[in-house]
Amino acid sequence: MRGLYYYQLSPNVIEKDNPSWLSYTATYTFNSDGLNDRYDYEIPKPEDVYRIVTLGDSFTFGFFVNTVDSWPEQLEDMFVQNSNFCNARNVEVINLGMGGFDIPYIIERYKNVGDKYRPNLILWFESGSGFFRINELIQPLINECKAASTQGVNSEYSLVAKQEYYRCWIEAEKQIREELTESGITSQLTPYWDNFFQTVDPKRVFYLSFKSIPGNNDYANPWNFWQKRYHESNFLAIIEDLEPDLTAFIVFWQCSRQKI
Repeated sequence: MRGLYYYQLSPNVIEKDNPSWLSYTATYTFNSDGLNDRYDYEIPKPEDVYRIVTLGDSFTFGFFVNTVDSWPEQLEDMFVQNSNFCNARNVEVINLGMGGFDIPYIIERYKNVGDKYRPNLILWFESGSGFFRINELIQPLINECKAASTQGVNSEYSLVAKQEYYRCWIEAEKQIREELTESGITSQLTPYWDNFFQTVDPKRVFYLSFKSIPGNNDYANPWNFWQKRYHESNFLAIIEDLEPDLTAFIVFWQCSRQKI
């Protein structure tokens, strides 16, 4: 059952994004499946294709950058330039990232949209907030905080609106952490993980995050818990920044271990 704040993108649409605090206009190109992607991808998957599905929040979606500049698109372009990669004629990278999605929503999106692409590999990039974000709990608190704001925000894209949303986010996250505690949040999210790993081959999943996340230094405990629980998967807190070279290396390593 989809959550109250779960949403999908309109297919075959080009959107412009130019908030007042951004010095340029970002252009998003949504394909026929409502993905922030330049291309459409065949279903069923052609036999000679090595297919990668990327999951995550706004970092993976590519908020405030052109579609072509998102890291999944950059990764795909790298493989286009190396067509013999992994004994496949074509390597496709399909971007399922969605701004604001938490772990349950991302899993739901994979089941609803991503599974039909039959990926050889799943790259899930965790920006950090997903360890403690539960949209069904935190979003009502954010909405309540914004409604009570005295800042007189008229536009959701103004700098004041951005600052107010961030303030409300911090307050709501603090409240959730205090009420549920870290173990309570982990317990709420774990059933979603269990469901996810019943759907996919854990050996083909790389769950990637930064080595350290400012303001979220206590994410190590849930990370270690899930890493042990799903030991056949690959939980790797190794990213310095969003350079695609590292991701390409990980894909190459995985590809060398399996036949497609």
